Amino acid sequence: MNDKLSALVLVGLSLTTGCAMTRETVPLHTYTVANISRVAHPNQTRPVTVARVVDKRNISDPAYLFHKFNTYGPTTGSFVAQRPIADIVKDCLLDAMNRAGYLINDEADRLSIICEIQDLDIESKTGMWSHEISSELALKLTIMQDGDDRVLWRDTIIGRGRTPRGGFTYGRDTAKCFSLALDDATRQFVENERRCCG
Repeated sequence: MNDKLSALVLVGLSLTTGCAMTRETVPLHTYTVANISRVAHPNQTRPVTVARVVDKRNISDPAYLFHKFNTYGPTTGSFVAQRPIADIVKDCLLDAMNRAGYLINDEADRLSIICEIQDLDIESKTGMWSHEISSELALKLTIMQDGDDRVLWRDTIIGRGRTPRGGFTYGRDTAKCFSLALDDATRQFVENERRCCG
């Protein structure tokens, strides 16, 4: 009886560990479209664009979100987005600025926004029957005068997200927590018209 029980435990650990060692894609959904507010006086005289987003995190996989873990801690497995995080951040910024009322265009004499993803910190607190995930996303944003490379504004914005305590679905919750942090950072940037292309 003990041998059978031991065998079952070993099989269970093998399955759990194997899953924890794999690279798993989780879909990301951003919520900015529904929540962004139109600024009172968006700059309509000059077009703006997101010239580039650079991922400065110390990672080899541009789609990387979060390490998987098991009972022993972090593993070599990971949760990744369906495409590079830099592309997702760029699309979110452009969409939010458009909905806030800014003129988005690649014409000459534009204001160029350069974004650096400095850090993405995701923490998971796991209990016996529930877990909670929190995230912080650091974006360094620079607004430049196109043509003469003059810096008009530069700052680092920290976006935060948190999932409520619930069932153990940390892959989906990790993706949601990142999306909430991205939306928070985007809103802070776009809705403050004095620092966003004012």
